[in-house]
Amino acid sequence: MLKLLYVFGVCLCLSSVLQAQDFTVSTLPTQGSLPSAFIHCILQDSEGYMWYGTESGLCRDNGYQIDVFRPSANYSYGVNCISEDARGNIVFGTSDGLFKIDKSNYQSDKVELDSAAHRIDALFKDSAGHLWVGTEGRVYELDEIGDFVNSYTCQVSGSPVGVASFYQDADEKLYVLQWGRGILRKRKHENSFSIGKKITS
Repeated sequence: MLKLLYVFGVCLCLSSVLQAQDFTVSTLPTQGSLPSAFIHCILQDSEGYMWYGTESGLCRDNGYQIDVFRPSANYSYGVNCISEDARGNIVFGTSDGLFKIDKSNYQSDKVELDSAAHRIDALFKDSAGHLWVGTEGRVYELDEIGDFVNSYTCQVSGSPVGVASFYQDADEKLYVLQWGRGILRKRKHENSFSIGKKITS
């Protein structure tokens, strides 16, 4: 009898889990207003707006309409990544560099990292409000008001490596996922990234 009750309880739990995983996929009502069907990244900002990085510009979706933002009239670069800075402004990376939309006037301005032009592939806001910018072979750190803090080299055997994404753990260690070259790690008070420990089973 106890065995039967145990089996019944397990089946009931599994049934609840399976029911909780049910979901419905539907088309966004504003999808037809997007300038491109190629969407590289998505962000929901602190005000609840959805932002889409497309092949033809940055889009804001308020649930009723799509607003498209481009740095200039002849802008022809796709948006690779999006983040929100500590002041609530939208920052986005393209093949032509880093741009910021000031929400006070929704004007788009280029953020100059240094004299070189960079393709921006990854953005991340850490727990201190600092923005991390990933490019080919280099990572830039900007403070909560957008001022330059530092830059770090990302190379393996002297060759620059692209940055795919960032992650910060509970101990505030920052990890950089590199394209095809593994993971780099930086502890909170360190001034450089080191190769992360190899993960074994």
